[in-house]
Amino acid sequence: MWLFSRFATSSYLDVSYVSADTLVFGCETKGLPKSITSKHSDSLLRIPTHPNVRSINLSNAVAVAGFEAARQIGLS
Repeated sequence: MWLFSRFATSSYLDVSYVSADTLVFGCETKGLPKSITSKHSDSLLRIPTHPNVRSINLSNAVAVAGFEAARQIGLS
C-alpha cells in the first residue's frame, strides 16, 4: 500500500510497484488523516512539484501515480 501526501519525503518514482499494490489518496482539500499517515509513515510518497506550487489536484495526482505504477508492472 502506497499513500500519497504532499508532506512525504520519498518520491513516487523511487519505489517499485507490483500488481498487488494499492495506491491511497486523501481528499483534495485535507489530504490523508494524520491517524493514517502516522501509522504508515514508511509508505508515504509524494509527487514532486515546483516549490511555488502548493499541490496538484487529486485527479492529476491519481493519473500521474497510476500511470507510473501501470508502466512499471507492464500495463501501459
